Amino acid sequence: MINRQTILLFTKTAGPRSVATKGQQQLAKLLRHSTPRKLANWLLAKAQRQFKKAKVWGYPYHYVVDPINICILHCPLCPTGRGTLKRRQGKMAFDDFKKLIDEIAEYAYFLDLYNWGEPFLHPQIFDLIDYASSRNISTKISTNLNYFDAGMAEQVVVSGLEELVISLDGADQETYETYRVGGSLDKVVENVRALVRQRELHRSPFPLLTIRVLLNRHNEHQIPAIRQLGKQMGVDNFVVAPIMVNTDSREDMERWLPVNERHSFYNYKTRQDRTLQKVKTCPYLWETCVISWEGAVSPCCWYDDPANDFGNAFAEPLKAIWNNDFYVASRQVFRGEEVKRDTVCVRCQGRPHYYY
Repeated sequence: MINRQTILLFTKTAGPRSVATKGQQQLAKLLRHSTPRKLANWLLAKAQRQFKKAKVWGYPYHYVVDPINICILHCPLCPTGRGTLKRRQGKMAFDDFKKLIDEIAEYAYFLDLYNWGEPFLHPQIFDLIDYASSRNISTKISTNLNYFDAGMAEQVVVSGLEELVISLDGADQETYETYRVGGSLDKVVENVRALVRQRELHRSPFPLLTIRVLLNRHNEHQIPAIRQLGKQMGVDNFVVAPIMVNTDSREDMERWLPVNERHSFYNYKTRQDRTLQKVKTCPYLWETCVISWEGAVSPCCWYDDPANDFGNAFAEPLKAIWNNDFYVASRQVFRGEEVKRDTVCVRCQGRPHYYY
């Protein structure tokens, strides 16, 4: 059994915090939530990905569960923000969530409670976090922190949430709202400071607070200033994620891609994603399961079209879906075998094309 003091060696205590690396934080989560069965399944999943098994015995240990696919902002490259989301909008019922967590708890290490919406818009979001935490699963949320207030800050700290990723794409309002359309930088800063205060009041190491910058043409010059703002607020991690665009759209490329090609995923001559040139396997097919608010199982978090779904976790056991014809055919792509069923993975082959 890993005790609290061991965990704090890898995380930190409230107050002026000595930041552990992301790798140390991930290891701490594994240690904190391990059981013999979980660890054995984690090792099996890793081995099966390594050997590219088409039919598997291990189950996913990482889950992306979208509690709600609605948002109050209008980010111009997000299907939800643009109003082009293909999936029906709604929120997950607590009873459905509870049933799902009960099914995966013996294998699940990590639960990301977000995908196509703003999680804090879900009226029972703290009940969802609390229930997953009570089943020994590490929970994480990504948020724009605009639908939030000081009262919610205390609820976050006492809920059991282990990491909160905060989208912050500018050091001033004009830059920030270029992408986070309808958002308020002052509100985000105020809410982050409220979270830090509550964490200190409760003497809690959690949630770890991560500032995530979607790096684009409009904010690439502000990265040092945004980093400094994060330090002043007392966050734990700072992550820069270059923006993804539809490379078939010259307008999007010219509007959003950084001027400095080194700040981009893309080769500007070929329009190809440099990070996807040597894809040998896709971790989603062996390690991660993506589930919508209505139970739809998607092969990954990239595609929002129900036509690409592999099953429904509310209609049949997730274990059965994990080895159905869709998953087996998709894994066969990476084995170089003849594929008898067409799936989005056959076309993607680990190189997702960002489109709307």
